[in-house]
Amino acid sequence: KTFAGNKVVSAATLNLGKNSYIKYCISCHGEKGDGNGIASKGLIPPARDFTKGIYKFGRVATGGLPHDEDFYQIIREGLAGTAMLKWDISDERMDAIVQYIKTFAPNTWEGADKTLGDPIVPSANPFVGNEEKAVARGKEVFHVVSNCTTCHRAYVSHEELNQMSKKINNTPITE
Repeated sequence: KTFAGNKVVSAATLNLGKNSYIKYCISCHGEKGDGNGIASKGLIPPARDFTKGIYKFGRVATGGLPHDEDFYQIIREGLAGTAMLKWDISDERMDAIVQYIKTFAPNTWEGADKTLGDPIVPSANPFVGNEEKAVARGKEVFHVVSNCTTCHRAYVSHEELNQMSKKINNTPITE
């Protein structure tokens, strides 16, 4: 098969992928890749439904197809806050699983005309060399902009809180 990004995958790789998927993935993601495996009933959030061809954790712009490396990272590292575990499997087996997963959403993945999403390249940290400004801005965001103090305790004086509020909102917290 030929997948997005003009990646040609052999039948042998897809067979290894299917066998590996059955061993490692089927209990959560299901036989059809629809997220309805035997263990899925107890998962919050639910297992990814591969048949939709929608991926939330790729390092590409929204709507773009993730690169294989994005899948590899999820398989190697798991997903915090979900039942997706870290898997210690060989690179060959992992690549085969990723290619097999693509077969669940043929309209999304199959064909030389399908393209991968443009990678998101993070901008440089604007506070490198200006760490004091970063800390000051963090205090302002915590105390005034995001209203974190509605649940968390403030760690600045009342006077400093008023000064921040004047600077950001043109009004003090209290007179």
